[in-house]
Amino acid sequence: KLDARKVVIMDNLNIHKSREVEELIRGTGARILYLPVYAPELNPIEMMWSVLKHFIRQLCRIGKYSMEQIVKTSLLLINPSSFRSWFAKCCYCTP
Repeated sequence: KLDARKVVIMDNLNIHKSREVEELIRGTGARILYLPVYAPELNPIEMMWSVLKHFIRQLCRIGKYSMEQIVKTSLLLINPSSFRSWFAKCCYCTP
């Protein structure tokens, strides 16, 4: 739940910079921090997608799993520890 103690980190996708989105977030008291333009190496989400795509490619090569099984299994790789690691690699402070 967003509150005054939270910071929402977003890339510069047009929808993220819309007045409606900014008002919704700021209305909770949370702050908004935009990533630098064209800096995927500073975006933890890009790291997540990289890991997921690599894992999905590996399972697809095996060929005995349905796409649903592959997606569900690959999503199990993502956990709070993963995000802490990706945020740390992007130079964001993490506890």
